[in-house]
Amino acid sequence: MAALRRREVDLPCNPVLAAANTRTDFTIYAHLQDLNIESLHLDLSPRHLVLSGWAVQCSADALPCAGPFRSSHSLPPSVSLNNFSLTFNEGLFTLRLLKKGHLKHAL
Repeated sequence: MAALRRREVDLPCNPVLAAANTRTDFTIYAHLQDLNIESLHLDLSPRHLVLSGWAVQCSADALPCAGPFRSSHSLPPSVSLNNFSLTFNEGLFTLRLLKKGHLKHAL
């Protein structure tokens, strides 16, 4: 088993959460290729989404480094926390929240 060096600061791969806001929904995306998926923690409140967990990446000297990450994004007040879909496919995290006026539409 290869030794991992622990990083005490955020990794350079700290994921950036991107958002798309449409008339019917609000969607957040993040590329999480270096993520240990078993460590992913999602905290969803009426105002914020916080993703945290443990990432592993190779440094310039090709030795693996590991460390925690935490990324957050604010949510618009128009979204419903009761109607959402969450997917993780090939390293792409997607959270889609329906807006309150469009709850009758299926996800």
